[in-house]
Amino acid sequence: MLSRTMVGIVALALLSSVLVATSPQASASRPIMTIADTLSRTNTLIFEPLNHQVIKLTFTSVQQWAGDWVGINVFEGQAVLRVGKINTVPATGTFTGTVLGKFGTLTLAGATIFRDDGSFMMDHFTIIDGTGELENLRGHVGLDEHPPTFELNDRMVWWIHFEP
Repeated sequence: MLSRTMVGIVALALLSSVLVATSPQASASRPIMTIADTLSRTNTLIFEPLNHQVIKLTFTSVQQWAGDWVGINVFEGQAVLRVGKINTVPATGTFTGTVLGKFGTLTLAGATIFRDDGSFMMDHFTIIDGTGELENLRGHVGLDEHPPTFELNDRMVWWIHFEP
């Protein structure tokens, strides 16, 4: 009889875990659109020619954002650029500030792709992790539809959600 009771308890535990896992409160929220406008930007670019067709780029971009994202973001990266080819420039970023009024620090990773003529093709960045009230924030930005001008007032549309 004890074994039948244990089987019942285990069955109830499994059933309740399935019900909790499928409940709306336990699933991630739906992504929402947020805006980050660039108020200021300071770029440091170092170009090192490796030969007549290849250039090494090392860069840092410090940006002040406003809108739904308020704070400072620092992007850093390094790439080997080939003249007359499509080039991918990877970068990592650290954002410190608020997103929708919640404070913390986020680590971002992504890349910018340039056409063979050097013009902007697309941009994509993803939230890797966070601290503070942004610890459970996930999301991404893609700038292929509205290319940045790399001037002030660039607008980034981030799709985000807070995981439970």
